[in-house]
Amino acid sequence: MTLLQATCENVAAHGPLGALTGPASRGDTFVVSQQGKDVAAWHPAAGIIYKELSLLAQKLKADGKTQDWLGPEA
Repeated sequence: MTLLQATCENVAAHGPLGALTGPASRGDTFVVSQQGKDVAAWHPAAGIIYKELSLLAQKLKADGKTQDWLGPEA
């Protein structure tokens, strides 16, 4: 099973907030930031996606919502 498949199944089973794990679920912004740098060094476009998904995870952790996400520029 791929990581993407496992993630999708986890979200389907537990909902977005319940499926949030790892440093994002703990609010560990240092680790998330370092991972983002590592991803961007490996592949710049993937780094952008990682950053946006990390911001969405941070919002989800803060208020439990995945709707109405407009990003940091809004």
